[in-house]
Amino acid sequence: MKTFCILILSFIIVHFSFTQCTEVVFLNTQSQVDSFLINYPSCATEMNGDLFIEGQDITNIEGLLGIKRFKNLTLEYPSPIKSLHGLDSVKYFDKLRFNENQELVDASALTNVDSIGLFSFTFSDSLSDLSFLKKIKFINSLIIDRTGSIKGIEHTLKSTRYYAQNIPRYPTITISRNNYGNDYGKLFSPFIDSLRGVSIFDSKNFTLDGLGSRKIILNFHLSHCENFKLKGCKHIEKISTMKLRDCNFSDNENYSFDSLTEINHLTMESNINLNSMDKIFSQPFHIRYSIAIKSNEDLHSLSPLTDINIPDIFIQSIDPNADDTKYHLNISDNIMLDDCNHFLTCKALQTYPDSVKIENNGAMCSREYLLENCDDILSDKEVDLSDIVIYPNPFINYFNVSSEILRDEIELYNATGKKLSLQNADHNLYHTTHLRPGLYFLRFKESDKLYTKRLIKIE
Repeated sequence: MKTFCILILSFIIVHFSFTQCTEVVFLNTQSQVDSFLINYPSCATEMNGDLFIEGQDITNIEGLLGIKRFKNLTLEYPSPIKSLHGLDSVKYFDKLRFNENQELVDASALTNVDSIGLFSFTFSDSLSDLSFLKKIKFINSLIIDRTGSIKGIEHTLKSTRYYAQNIPRYPTITISRNNYGNDYGKLFSPFIDSLRGVSIFDSKNFTLDGLGSRKIILNFHLSHCENFKLKGCKHIEKISTMKLRDCNFSDNENYSFDSLTEINHLTMESNINLNSMDKIFSQPFHIRYSIAIKSNEDLHSLSPLTDINIPDIFIQSIDPNADDTKYHLNISDNIMLDDCNHFLTCKALQTYPDSVKIENNGAMCSREYLLENCDDILSDKEVDLSDIVIYPNPFINYFNVSSEILRDEIELYNATGKKLSLQNADHNLYHTTHLRPGLYFLRFKESDKLYTKRLIKIE
């Protein structure tokens, strides 16, 4: 009986040790790699800890052969590893990182991999696409660096769930220094409608056409990008944080977010060839927390943001130590921006003057100028116009004005303040087939009073 108990106890101990392997291990020499499974027998099939491989004399990782699952495997430069043989048995990685391994020429050992939670990879001259992941079915987070093709992992980015909270973890991509000409929208599975993040840095020649009908992106960041197209974003309705920095917006390209209704934080900084905000935003939308429009050297119009409601006053997301979100409204260092005398800026100055920064823009886009000239703007907006009814609104091809005010005292303006022609058909009926979809204003004059009504044309 005693012998039997000892055998059972030994089995439990051995089984427990072989199912744990939660260490954090650093392998810095070839001999450490070769003897890994001897020194860590509990890792024979699963590595549930973190394994870091970095060493100038490490030329192969065949000592890992047999492991089927990794929690976190990182191969760091300057290990001169040319082949990934040793990972032939792996089906699943929670995190897999190949950072700056420019000598890597053979990744065929990964052809059996089924799922990767986070995949970070640096392209090289020998590995310029991801076709070695031909059996991959799932990736949640993708980080790729240098120029290369996404061939091999199209439509594989999908949502997963946090284990404890059982809440969705939406997919995200981070792209750096890639000029290949990829459509990064094609990375995402067609069966998801929300993305955790799209971040693209120092890249050219890309599109997001494959985004299709996605409606929500939590974080959308572009920095130092040029020759890109954003037409695939036309169905996006909500973005939590949007930052466009140091990007070159081509003169002959529109980047319209046609369906956008809400952004929490908006930052537009140091972009060139961006002469008007309507090059990106085709219609007004609500910005909940903060707006930062800074150092855009070609910007001369804020339309269609000029008459949107101000960011919410009761907000805890304003960080006095963060430059982007230090103010509810920050319009500064846009040297060509001369016209800021609009409802957005005036109402913000009236509501929370200490949380507004407007400086170093064109001559008529300064805090001082606005404080002297905002009264008319705000008074126009605050007049009771219940006796003037416009219908339908939104409109398509016509609208009616129900009012005793004379027809010849009505003027139509677009969102930039340009006066437009009105095509009067019969009494107070006006045709609008010549107008583009967007925000418009009708101004009514009666004696010495001026009234303004907003209206929207839709397709």
